Amino acid sequence: LWVCAERLADDTSEIWVFDLASGERDLVLNLADAAAGSTCNDIDVDVDGLAYVSDSSNPRVYRADAAAETVAVWADDPLLSPNDSGLFGGNGIAVTEDGNYVIVSKTGPKANPEAPPRLLRIALDDPGSIDEIVTTPAIDGFADGMSFLDGQLYIAKVGFGNVSRLTSDDDWATASIATAPAGSGTPVPGTSTVRPAEGQLYAIYSDITKVLTGLDPVPPFRIFKVDLDSFE
Repeated sequence: LWVCAERLADDTSEIWVFDLASGERDLVLNLADAAAGSTCNDIDVDVDGLAYVSDSSNPRVYRADAAAETVAVWADDPLLSPNDSGLFGGNGIAVTEDGNYVIVSKTGPKANPEAPPRLLRIALDDPGSIDEIVTTPAIDGFADGMSFLDGQLYIAKVGFGNVSRLTSDDDWATASIATAPAGSGTPVPGTSTVRPAEGQLYAIYSDITKVLTGLDPVPPFRIFKVDLDSFE
């Protein structure tokens, strides 16, 4: 289990790795060892067990190797920069199921045509090859955590409280979008990520938007099973 651990009190950003069998924390990696000022937002792991980490404050993606106990800058590009307001750069991250690309979502909306793109495709074998994924319709809302399931990419929309499903037939150069509520047919704002398990998809309500704006979150925190048929 890979975890982003942000200690706001001392601005420390770490990656924790836990053994699922024992529950023990086996490894701590400090992102400052990769680059000063680094932050950890989301993590996904490829078939070789290497972890890819998004950074919301800097235009970077990191790669961590638990076996070698190392973390380093993997991709560094202006396209990964924070949005127009300077609030968020890279947010959700997911490795395509064929292992060819790393997909990174950008949280904030594009306020002008020159703003950084919302969804990026990075070649796994060439992190200098970064392209915008053109979506139909244009991706809206505040894109957050995402995951692949059965060849399709699901993205949580934290502000709207719904989930978007993206499909592509050209290796994620472009994608079409369908949207459904996060929980039981009703949007739940504050839903921040989605994860698959045993062929199903689950969305997590964390109310992270209130935490980021200095407000108290509103419990209870919840996990929803997403109705995959609701996208049809």
